[in-house]
Amino acid sequence: MPTFDLSADDRFILEIDAQRIEFIAREHPNAPGIAHAIEGGKATVYRVTDTATQKDYALKVMKQQHRDPALTDICQRLRALSTVRGLAACDRVCLTDASSGPTVRRYPDLRYAILMQWITGRTWFDTIRSRGQLRMPDALRLGLRLASVLDELEGRKLSHCDIAGGNVIFDPTTFEIELIDVEDVYGPGFERPRAVPLGTQGYQHRKSAGGQWSADADRFAGAVMLAEMLGWYDHRVRDNAWGETYFEPDELQDENSWRYPILRRALEAFSLSLGILLERAWRSIELAECPSLAEWQRHLETAAPPDVDRRSVAKPRWVPLGPVPPPPPPPGTTFLPLPIESIANTSAGGWTGPIEHDAMHGSPPFWKALPVAAASADPPSSPAQPDPTDRRT
Repeated sequence: MPTFDLSADDRFILEIDAQRIEFIAREHPNAPGIAHAIEGGKATVYRVTDTATQKDYALKVMKQQHRDPALTDICQRLRALSTVRGLAACDRVCLTDASSGPTVRRYPDLRYAILMQWITGRTWFDTIRSRGQLRMPDALRLGLRLASVLDELEGRKLSHCDIAGGNVIFDPTTFEIELIDVEDVYGPGFERPRAVPLGTQGYQHRKSAGGQWSADADRFAGAVMLAEMLGWYDHRVRDNAWGETYFEPDELQDENSWRYPILRRALEAFSLSLGILLERAWRSIELAECPSLAEWQRHLETAAPPDVDRRSVAKPRWVPLGPVPPPPPPPGTTFLPLPIESIANTSAGGWTGPIEHDAMHGSPPFWKALPVAAASADPPSSPAQPDPTDRRT
């Protein structure tokens, strides 16, 4: 049977619930002739376009060892969360023998593949890596947006469970935030995943090694990322960032960290209370001891000047500075490279595609509205070649 490998501009048909939908593989923006295929540990994610509507989608083709029948129930469960702010990526469909029989018989590689909306924006990972400058009011707006999303999740007793730079996408104009890689979301009554999330290096709590899948799983990682965002206006924070995260992984919760006081001072320029919240998270023994996301939201709103609040829509002034090497660390500092798992889920320009979160609220599943393909297409022929700069599970 043919394998499902795509080259740029390959056309193919997906049958979903008796509909025949034609897609075309998008070309990678930095590699002419190569499909926009983002290689990750569990799957390859293709950027594909519906030929009738010209809307972009993400087709997540699971690697053989990760083609799990449980993905069917997971997708159904996540779909119910797609109206929650920040969880547009939950609007998805899993290709199975029942829903897409002709497709999975023709291409067995697509069994338990996931079709979902492609999210446009810039990852926080890319922002740190590029050392792009962010004005102080815009850093506060961005922090408010993230706190609002995480507060809403926590208020619903939900957790993403892997808040990391590559999993947080934001619109640099509106600051709206979307979370991706949502398969392991925690919620009341959800089935515990076979592989419990451990978090991502640079955002892991001291207890994360035993797994973090609980209602308070996002508290520590959320605190670290909020601090990064809020402090990013300060050149001392940007210049001293370790690499793809502000803190070196082994430096987290270390009372001797030389980066910690730099970041805390940047937060206290907004409000002393923000420094106290970071301190509580930094010294916590258990995740539950970290400040709630509601506390961050409340103190951020208090710190915000009149023209900055959760409803504001403003355009930040980005000043790309290019890579800036950090100054030499104190003697004895050891730099450890992040493993591929910790920097997955990103691409050279961020994992991008149109944000249509508001438009889909209250609508039927997005694939129900896709037009039926007028004619069949030739099967994809050329093997996909993953771009080394694109890393996403």
